[in-house]
Amino acid sequence: FVDNIINEDTIYPTGAITNPISGETVTDTVLFSVSAQDNISISEVQFLINDEIINSTNNEPYEYPWDTSPFSGTDCTLSAIIIDNSNNTTYLQPIMVSVE
Repeated sequence: FVDNIINEDTIYPTGAITNPISGETVTDTVLFSVSAQDNISISEVQFLINDEIINSTNNEPYEYPWDTSPFSGTDCTLSAIIIDNSNNTTYLQPIMVSVE
């Protein structure tokens, strides 16, 4: 018996940055949180600050305790990349926060 049917996962993961909120002023250590969903499973969530990957996790909840002190007095762009087990990749809409 030969199975010639290719079972590819073509559904991309979805998600959103749930904390902090766009436009918020942050200080000290802030919990950078992402909600991520997929029809099969999530392989990894990467956290980005100013387009640089600063951390990643493959465990729920998808959170990173971000020490904002090196960014004091600046605005930062936060985003995330969600990757599913088929390597489908979704870049989340960036948000801007002010660091005090």
